[in-house]
Amino acid sequence: MRLKLVALLLAALIAPQSVNARNLSGNELYEACTDDNFQMFCTAYVVGTVEGLNRGVVVTFLYVIPAAESSASDPADAEDLAPDILEACIPKDASYVQLRDVVIAYLKKRPEYRHKAANELILTAMQDNFPCFG
Repeated sequence: MRLKLVALLLAALIAPQSVNARNLSGNELYEACTDDNFQMFCTAYVVGTVEGLNRGVVVTFLYVIPAAESSASDPADAEDLAPDILEACIPKDASYVQLRDVVIAYLKKRPEYRHKAANELILTAMQDNFPCFG
């Protein structure tokens, strides 16, 4: 937890100097992720996107959808729904570096998609590499 906080703080400090982190394209993310000077930024961006998508599912099921329509009554239940909703079952023991490497490999393998939004490509990389079965 502490390492994640440090990584996010450092990413916030270096991002304005080189890359607009608000609306990165896949091209910009790939450039940052393949530059040794931006590995921490890349890792923080990927992890932040993945965790943000998961939190978005939780918030949607707890607060946006009326309680009568939602099968989730508490955050733990809503969190269990996230993998199915996102169609990405990321192993609990996957490291931050592993998630970053999955995204870099996806971006390297699929340059024709790099013009798309980075957050969309991160989700697609997670779906392709950590599919949900069953």
